[in-house]
Amino acid sequence: MILATVFIAFQFIKREQLKPFGKNMLVLTVILWGSELALIVTMGIYMSESNGMITPETPIGWLGRVVIVICAIWVWACANYLQKSNFKN
Repeated sequence: MILATVFIAFQFIKREQLKPFGKNMLVLTVILWGSELALIVTMGIYMSESNGMITPETPIGWLGRVVIVICAIWVWACANYLQKSNFKN
């Protein structure tokens, strides 16, 4: 899903009827990618410290949940903007 957000956000910038929402979708996409990269870096740091073992004490679960919430917000915003663009026609 994370990779698909780039292609969908590009369509919001490219298509004329979606252009009013393109900046918002681009900002949401950058936030989503930033949070995903933060999760990957954090997992790499903690995994290297624990020799690749995830234990109950490994504090990476909350960041993964935050990424999932941001993904849900992105999907909701995308659907909302697509619906609004259809009402304009």
